[in-house]
Amino acid sequence: MSESSSQSMRKQSPEQRARLLRVALGLLVTVALVVIPLVTPGTLGRFTAAVNNTANSGTVMPFFSCREALTKETGRVFAYQFNETRPTNLVDGSNSSTASSYVTPRNTATACKHDTVGYLEFAGNTKSPSIVRNTTSVTPPQTYTQELWFQSTGTQGNLMALTNNDTYPQELKFDRELYVGASGKLNMSNYVSATGGFERVQSPATVADGKWHHVVATRDPAAGFASVYLDGVLVGSTPATGTLETYSPARWRIGCARVDSWPDAPAKSAECFKGNIGFAAVYNRGFTQQDVTNHYKAGVWGP
Repeated sequence: MSESSSQSMRKQSPEQRARLLRVALGLLVTVALVVIPLVTPGTLGRFTAAVNNTANSGTVMPFFSCREALTKETGRVFAYQFNETRPTNLVDGSNSSTASSYVTPRNTATACKHDTVGYLEFAGNTKSPSIVRNTTSVTPPQTYTQELWFQSTGTQGNLMALTNNDTYPQELKFDRELYVGASGKLNMSNYVSATGGFERVQSPATVADGKWHHVVATRDPAAGFASVYLDGVLVGSTPATGTLETYSPARWRIGCARVDSWPDAPAKSAECFKGNIGFAAVYNRGFTQQDVTNHYKAGVWGP
């Protein structure tokens, strides 16, 4: 800085010097906001941020596909991607290697934007070749989460349930039910053995609309609630204070199970789901809203 410039600065009042400093800092911030996006475009793929006035907030997406969400999440009992190209046993993407069988190859399209794996088509009757029968017996859980992507082409039917028999409709025990009811609405229902009543959550609107939906049904007695999230949004919850029925054997089934006499039960002839199911999983823990958001965004993010 020249001697004349230094003398000029000394002659300025403290208020004038502070004003000049604020202007200079403002220019630096403006330049930074313009330059950073230009020089670091690669960092934006796994970071989302929002700027509002002077407050900044950002969140890192942990999963960038439905496959990542299912195979990297904690607490998995099983996680099926339906990636098999020929009739065979399903490959379990969790660490537990829980086997399931089905007899028809998957559709080559996908339920999620950033995945290449397909989905299974369900015919809506007892002869549907896509009914997924879990071959590993489990201890009926009090705390659990069910997750899947589904597209209903019918009006009703069972999406997932826990049963005591591999063959429909021979099961005598069936609960932890997730189904499209006679109303076309989504239902999560549990039988509380001590009271003989039901814990039930129902979506406010129909899901029998031919669109792909992401559903998470979670029961967490420690948190006190059973809740259903549809397309990332909480659509209903109910207190989870009772003890659910236990029995053995107990196996998860996808696509067809008895629901007779349950709230908003499908017609007996429509208990088997008609439509498509992709990316199905069960977890041994409750899901939070953030867990649900992470999984839903994994399937829909981007333009």
